[in-house]
Amino acid sequence: RTEMARRGLDILQASQRQRASSSGPGTALGENDPNEIIEIHHQNMPGLMDTMFRFSDRARTFFRHNEVGRGLSVVFPFASLILVGAIVVGPLEEWTFLEALYFSVVSLSTVGFGDYVPTQNA
Repeated sequence: RTEMARRGLDILQASQRQRASSSGPGTALGENDPNEIIEIHHQNMPGLMDTMFRFSDRARTFFRHNEVGRGLSVVFPFASLILVGAIVVGPLEEWTFLEALYFSVVSLSTVGFGDYVPTQNA
C-alpha cells in the first residue's frame, strides 16, 4: 500500500475507534475486509487532497533519493532567504530590486562590504 493509503487507513481507523467507543461495541471499520477502508478513503477524499499527498510523497522521494534533489534541497533555502530579504528590504530602503538583491547576497554571505547600509530604523 502507498503512504497515502496508510495515512487514510490510520485516520479512518482512529475515527472509527472513537465512534465505536462512544456508541458501544460493534465491528470496527475494515475488521472483516481491509479493502473497505481503502474504498471509503477513495470515496470520501477529495481529488485535491489525493493530489497533495501524491505530490508531497514524490517531492520527498525526489529530495531524499535523487542527487539533483539533494543539491536543490540545499540551494532552495538559501535562494529563498536571499529573495525574501531583497523583497522586504528593497521597498523599505527605497532601493531597486537589483540593489536589494545585492545587499541580501552580501549580507547572507557575511561579506559585508558596507557599500549598501540600511538607513531606516526597524
